[in-house]
Amino acid sequence: MTPQSPTPARPSRLAGDLPAFLSDKLGFLLHSADQQGDVVSLNLGGPTLLLRDPEDIRHVLESNAFNYEKTPRLTSRRGRWLSGSGLLTSSMRASVNHRRVLQPIYASTTITAFADTIATATETRLSRWPTAGTLDMAAEMMDLAQHIMGLLLCGVDFSSPEGATLGRAVGTRRRFLHNVFDSLLPLAEFLPTPERFAYALAERRLHRGLAMAINQRRSAPEEFQDVLALLMQARTAEGHTLGDKELVDEALTFALPGYETIGEALTWTLHLLSINPVVANAVHWELDTVAAGQDPGMADIRHLDLLQRVIAESLRLYPPTWIYIRMVTQNDRLPGGTEVQSGTKLYLCPWVSHRNPRWFANPEQFDPERFTAEAIQSRPRYAYFPFGGGQRVCIGRALAQMELPMILARILRRYKLEPLHNQTVQPSPHITLTPRGGLKVGIQVRSLSKDADKDAGVE
Repeated sequence: MTPQSPTPARPSRLAGDLPAFLSDKLGFLLHSADQQGDVVSLNLGGPTLLLRDPEDIRHVLESNAFNYEKTPRLTSRRGRWLSGSGLLTSSMRASVNHRRVLQPIYASTTITAFADTIATATETRLSRWPTAGTLDMAAEMMDLAQHIMGLLLCGVDFSSPEGATLGRAVGTRRRFLHNVFDSLLPLAEFLPTPERFAYALAERRLHRGLAMAINQRRSAPEEFQDVLALLMQARTAEGHTLGDKELVDEALTFALPGYETIGEALTWTLHLLSINPVVANAVHWELDTVAAGQDPGMADIRHLDLLQRVIAESLRLYPPTWIYIRMVTQNDRLPGGTEVQSGTKLYLCPWVSHRNPRWFANPEQFDPERFTAEAIQSRPRYAYFPFGGGQRVCIGRALAQMELPMILARILRRYKLEPLHNQTVQPSPHITLTPRGGLKVGIQVRSLSKDADKDAGVE
């Protein structure tokens, strides 16, 4: 499942570490940390450090966060042209104001109101699954996450004839942004390719669709209780509402990261359960016991201790956001003693940090017991950071922590999972960590009463 670390290559005089890095990003970074320790010097076309020490990471993300900006690829005019001027592409100081505006949308009371939508959408999707067979779980989970995102954002059902065009536009936008950020070509987004024209058309459709939705909510604000309606009610520190462009930018920021990371997390978790049947059976038993044979509601989610540990362990092994990149703006000294110079690029890589044997024994092994309360307290805070941290911690973390168990509980209450033994599972690092070529899983409907007794050890 884990890519093989590359054989240490002799750095090219011209390209440095770049060829080895591009051939296997995950394996190269992991191997480099194993060889060099908690501060890894990389030659990737400019001064670059990979940090693995939890206190160094805390310093960059939390203690001195204003000295460490996102990569210019996001915060530059180019980045804002591609992804809008929302929270995702804002500078460190600007993000404080963005978060002040957006925070009420992600408050616990708001998130709770989304639960029924998430549950209903999941149940509708599962009603279309076969009683037994094989599914491309990567495609299924991404479609489901995208569908839920459309409903939460602006009440659009991407599976309906009216919403299908917008759904395809969201998918086109996602694929184009992946290709651009993966490309080594300068200004790749401006090349006159078919993908570029498809992206431009998708952007126009999304902007037009969101503009219509904004006008609908202005005409009848009492009829809408979705994310877009909440954005329109939000106020800046000066008491102003967001303009139409700001609304569209923040809506699109919610759209892409808001569903892609969820889809990837669901896929990897279901994969891990399919190859770990003992843990899967224990999760079945917990679901049958805690929810008394029903789909769990919000009150039940917090009592699904094992499922929560399974999700946390999945995010350790396969963090959807596999890397955070920061630029040093002023010379600084990290807690571990390393001097960092202005202009240095820092890699904070959950894929690497989460496999540090100092904090996670047998790091490639799937073990949800790493996330008992006692185990969590025994590790430094930034030994594990799937949602980032500090001022830029993922604003949608609470929503994800509700959405993931809600969806997984409904899938696992209904289905047993089986791995496909002729399948090679290979994580591929793009904007998110995605399974290369998809990820298929065998499914079979559970006989709830029989399986509940069997899983509990009753014959």
